[in-house]
Amino acid sequence: LGASPEVWLSAKGAGAQAHVDGHCESTISIQLAGTKRWRLSAVPPSQLTPLRPRNQYEDGAAYRRRGGWRPTWVGDLAPGEAILFPPGTVHETTTTSHECAASITFQFATPPPVLHWDARFPALRRLWDVHECWAQFDLPYASLLAPPASSAALPVRELFFLSLQLGGLLPVRARRLAVQRHAELDADADGCLSVAELPPPPRRALGTAEAWPGALASLFDVDADGCVAAAEVGSVIERWALVQRAVAEEWLPPPRAIARQFRAEARVSGAGMPERR
Repeated sequence: LGASPEVWLSAKGAGAQAHVDGHCESTISIQLAGTKRWRLSAVPPSQLTPLRPRNQYEDGAAYRRRGGWRPTWVGDLAPGEAILFPPGTVHETTTTSHECAASITFQFATPPPVLHWDARFPALRRLWDVHECWAQFDLPYASLLAPPASSAALPVRELFFLSLQLGGLLPVRARRLAVQRHAELDADADGCLSVAELPPPPRRALGTAEAWPGALASLFDVDADGCVAAAEVGSVIERWALVQRAVAEEWLPPPRAIARQFRAEARVSGAGMPERR
């Protein structure tokens, strides 16, 4: 926590408009003096667009969106109280006390919020406000699919590109690859991946090296029975691949735009367009 403190001071009626921070980690805010009202919500699915316009939830943008903004949680923090929320949360603050309100906020990466990433992945993967976190959001899936010898050595960026490539696979093929990797990681061939058999964290992954395998286990052990089965790994990876494929298709320009770009580049290079027959 000591690496990212932010101290906030505000007079009565002051605060922050509804917005989404670009943090990849969870956030905790501790009220030191005065009282502050917090209003929170996840990004409504109906307000998600295919990554456009960018910075969808900068300060105050939530109020201008179709249907407005309806917080799903409202609460007042008194001195000594704290609030914790995961990345990608829309939040607004207003000082309600007559005296100056003081608070301190931290981001923390351990444990990495992989269950939140997974539950909200379709929204987070389309939310430009957290685009610098997309590599982190993909790591739990990409690190499991990466070859065993290279998983710990590949940097986050390389794993991100790997994840995009894998996300471009048909989801059923991603499932097959996940089942294959499960068999390779299952050293004792008992059909279950233990925490010790799960891959180590890639470099620069959020959280400590000790916390990473446990976070992966909580993600892939869907029924929480202590056994990470091949079917569970396959279903989680397939769901992730479905989102990756959908997002990749949303980014593809329409065929006419591709043709216009090709013609423009051909004119610049002097190559010309091929003759039609």
